[in-house]
Amino acid sequence: MSKRIFTQEQIVTLQQNPNVLRCSDKSITYHRDFKLAAIRRHQEGLSPASIFKEAGFNLTLIGREEPKWCLGRWQGRTGRKEKLDFPKKPVAAREGENP
Repeated sequence: MSKRIFTQEQIVTLQQNPNVLRCSDKSITYHRDFKLAAIRRHQEGLSPASIFKEAGFNLTLIGREEPKWCLGRWQGRTGRKEKLDFPKKPVAAREGENP
């Protein structure tokens, strides 16, 4: 967990970015659409820092490593979710079982 603490002024600045869902003194919650777009852009070859800069984030404010950490978390979650979303085989269709 980060040790950074945002001031009230920094929170207001972050909340003005449409890619921020909410912000507190200790955390930023990014909008789901931004997360998905960021993952897509990263898969296209754009660096995490470039993605966040283009989205209007000041890396000095949020932390230079924040984009890399966020994308790592988000990609891990979508990977697990995609695996969980695959349809399960019906019981009768499993190997070695008769329908």
